[in-house]
Amino acid sequence: MRGALWRCRCDCGAEKVLSTARLKRTKSCGCLMRRYQRESKPGYESRHGQSSTATQRASPLYETWNRARCSREGTVEAWSDYLTFAQDMGQKPSSSHVLMRKDPTQPFSRDNCFWATRAQVSANLKSTVQLTWRNETKTVSEWAQQTGLSKGIIRKRLARGWSVEDTLSRAPGPIKRLDLKGQRFGRLVVLESAGNNRHSQSTWHCQCDCGTEKVVSSNALRSGMTSSCGCLRKGRKVRREHVPGTFRCSRCKQRRPKADLLPDTNYRCRHCGPPNKEFNLARRLWRGAKRRAQQQGIEFTLEVGDVVIPERCPALGLLLEIQTDRDRTPTLDRLDPARGYTPENVRVVSWRANSLKKDGTLNELERLVSWMRSVRDGGA
Repeated sequence: MRGALWRCRCDCGAEKVLSTARLKRTKSCGCLMRRYQRESKPGYESRHGQSSTATQRASPLYETWNRARCSREGTVEAWSDYLTFAQDMGQKPSSSHVLMRKDPTQPFSRDNCFWATRAQVSANLKSTVQLTWRNETKTVSEWAQQTGLSKGIIRKRLARGWSVEDTLSRAPGPIKRLDLKGQRFGRLVVLESAGNNRHSQSTWHCQCDCGTEKVVSSNALRSGMTSSCGCLRKGRKVRREHVPGTFRCSRCKQRRPKADLLPDTNYRCRHCGPPNKEFNLARRLWRGAKRRAQQQGIEFTLEVGDVVIPERCPALGLLLEIQTDRDRTPTLDRLDPARGYTPENVRVVSWRANSLKKDGTLNELERLVSWMRSVRDGGA
């Protein structure tokens, strides 16, 4: 909302925030309309007063009725009035109770609805697993409370293919607890158990070789995630710190003095040498030809060594240069457009020569040259 906002006080004592535009056409907080309805509509005073107004929020029971009335199934005709709904269902037993239907295919009515807890709602969902044992059908949570087994054990047994009888009747075996006391994991030596953490994981009191003590979980120790108190990582950071007067080679990853840095390279040392631009270009031309051959479904038997880049274009004699002039850029051309990419059918020429030739045959190019000469000489 744009514009200034104003806090106003009505003659009845209620306060309301209005914008400048609405302030010009608003005369009250709503009490004038309510007074008009009381005077013009008989029986208006008998309303329930549970719906939302400018000064109060709708009651939880009214919101429940409104959601049921606006649902896809709707309500019966008797519940089109809120007072009838409130008289039939009464107030909620608690704020956690919700209105639930016994038959989901039928609309909301007095005989089809009841106040249900969250557990009852989740038990009646389609995705809830129902187990039948000894002529009783219950959810996993209910069977866990009755048998004393945990929900995790029941789910794991069912996932392993156990029958319902074995899953619910067999008692769990003894819990095998790990004893890591005295064992070494990297720089850490386990001293004693430290109980469980907030994730119900067993933890151990460990001592590092540097003398620092630390509490680590069993999973972190056995997986190798934690192998020290942190001193190992600090030592690595110290070794990675920049040394003045040196640089890190981008190929051998060794730190070299700046005197070994090759000019016009991406941090390459003289021991590794400059990058082979010709080989990289040949590999790029080879990859492009391979991609086009796959798209067109033609033969491709080239190797990277078959792509030889000459100093000059064999067709036009242009000096082949990389990333200087587009016409002089090396490209891979097929001598016979009807054949695929084979070593005897490809040559590296300039972009200019390749664009002039394109996919024309030798006969077509000879006729084109003959016509251009006749036009130059003034013929038809």
